[in-house]
Amino acid sequence: MPRTFSLSRLLLGVTLFCVLCGLIVNYPQIALATVLITCLVVPTLLVWLGLRSISRRRVALAISVGAGALVFPLIGPGAISGPSIVDFLEFYKIMLVPLAIPMAISAFLFGLAELLYEAIA
Repeated sequence: MPRTFSLSRLLLGVTLFCVLCGLIVNYPQIALATVLITCLVVPTLLVWLGLRSISRRRVALAISVGAGALVFPLIGPGAISGPSIVDFLEFYKIMLVPLAIPMAISAFLFGLAELLYEAIA
């Protein structure tokens, strides 16, 4: 029977968790900004994970989805207010809906084009 428990991995995980909690307590504004920026990327990652199960060429799909996610901010809306946002609901109204959702849609369209190219070729 193979070993599945490693004390060193457990201690490393607990140490990293404690360091992360300490950083969140000492720098709450940076931690909140990190969470809000992560909320911008999550819809695109969900699109990529959904399309990845269908694709045979996963690297090409990741490149296409990444290109689609980067294309929308270049041709989409102009600069939206900066990182001074601290209220999540304000962030949701200002950044998440007008930026993250269309970014995920453009990533989906680019990923779909890659899947269609994969099916044709």
